[in-house]
Amino acid sequence: MRAIVGLFMLSATAAMALPAAAQAQQCTVPNTLTNGQVADASEVMDNFNAVAACVDDANDNAVTHEGTPQAGEIAVFNGPTGITGGDLTGDVTTSGSTATTLSDTSVIPGTYTNSTITVDEKGRVTSAESGPLGGGGIGGPFTTLLYDTSYSLPSGTQTIIDLTTANEVMVVARNITKSSSGAFIIQFSVDGGATYVTSASYIVDINGAGQVGFNDGAIYSYGSASSARTHYLYMANLKSPTPRVFDGSRRGIFDNDQPITHMRIYASRTITGGSLTVLAR
Repeated sequence: MRAIVGLFMLSATAAMALPAAAQAQQCTVPNTLTNGQVADASEVMDNFNAVAACVDDANDNAVTHEGTPQAGEIAVFNGPTGITGGDLTGDVTTSGSTATTLSDTSVIPGTYTNSTITVDEKGRVTSAESGPLGGGGIGGPFTTLLYDTSYSLPSGTQTIIDLTTANEVMVVARNITKSSSGAFIIQFSVDGGATYVTSASYIVDINGAGQVGFNDGAIYSYGSASSARTHYLYMANLKSPTPRVFDGSRRGIFDNDQPITHMRIYASRTITGGSLTVLAR
């Protein structure tokens, strides 16, 4: 009898020594023994077997790590009782640390004007493209493409203006001064800015005196002197399939039936001062 009781006490002691995860397991014995009671061997063995089964069950359900998790990895369950190291995957990822990375979309970072955008079910912008400036209609607001109150330009260089989404353009150059006598010149491109129209036959220039003639492919504004001069140009229907009329310091016809995509401004001499404003819609 003492051997049986001792064995039961040993089992109880072993149960008390289980890891914390196993101690949480609730063990129920089938028989209740009171102090001073003559123990029945069968009841004691039933209790012992119940405790042993409880211990085995606790050990079977203990959560343990598998493999060798690396520093910075997150815990990932790979089964009911197994934990290993890993990284987040999907839209937000990790790579060996707790720092997260948000996956890129195909949208190019930048500013989009009058844009059309596509948003997915997760609230991310997945596509974006600019629309016509000012809504694309005459009478809408102008958008400022360039505003420089201290404009200067070295000889042989140029200012490029993207008119891809514009239908109208207005240029106001106030009090432009040059290093020496020379013209203030504006030219247009119909091939994305790769080249600019330079053939004399494309420009019919009508000056203020009514004289009709050709120039060398650019709209020369008045101002051959080096002293301060103000220049103005307005052209509508930049995407028209027919020749475009322009007005301003000079008036005439841009005799080209392709959509205008870019404009460049330069002078035959260094521009030393003045202000330049370019508006489009």
